[in-house]
Amino acid sequence: MTRHRAGYTLIEVLVAVVILSLVLPGLTYMVVGSRKAQISSYRMEQAAAYGQLVIDSLSILPAGARSATNRTASTTIGGVGYTASWTYTAQGNARLVTDTVKWSKGGKTEYVVIRGVVR
Repeated sequence: MTRHRAGYTLIEVLVAVVILSLVLPGLTYMVVGSRKAQISSYRMEQAAAYGQLVIDSLSILPAGARSATNRTASTTIGGVGYTASWTYTAQGNARLVTDTVKWSKGGKTEYVVIRGVVR
């Protein structure tokens, strides 16, 4: 009379545990890195949108009021503070606006530069 045994042997279980212990840290590192890249990309997208909003706001001001306006502005989006500062460069009848939007991430300052033309 032969018996059929179901289940795994101790060796098979140990091999599976060793393989998982080698693979899981790498997968965890990849997931965490991907999430950090996603957050960084989101913040850069928000900064670019804010910078474009500043340039659009400047373009609707009368030409005489633009030079009298403050050349910095700040806002908070999603708990992150963004500061925009801009300069004008004459380009014939138009002015080139260079807008730099900065924010802090983990003690490090990140920035994005946006350029636009206002008439």
